[in-house]
Amino acid sequence: PILLGGNAKNVLRRVATYGDGWLPNRATPGQIEESRKILDTLAAERDREPASLTISVFGQATDTTRQQVDDFMNAGAIRVSSWAPHCETEKEMENELERMAEAMIR
Repeated sequence: PILLGGNAKNVLRRVATYGDGWLPNRATPGQIEESRKILDTLAAERDREPASLTISVFGQATDTTRQQVDDFMNAGAIRVSSWAPHCETEKEMENELERMAEAMIR
């Protein structure tokens, strides 16, 4: 898939014309919801199936909560990625990833 990132005014037009999805950074659920509507309209104008254009929220904080992920998903995103913090050892990274996973399960 071709995922286009950015928050410039024309990025959604480029996604609808050339891409398979949008990869916004530092967006809010409200911005995702508004952009989903715009993407749907732009896709229809280009005879594309709106659902074929995905939104994958990129670069959320390590302390992102399950509720925040749910808010993004309810706004129209299909996935949300978080940054893991810097860790000095593989064991520290393993522990941090485990903590992040547990936070999503709850």
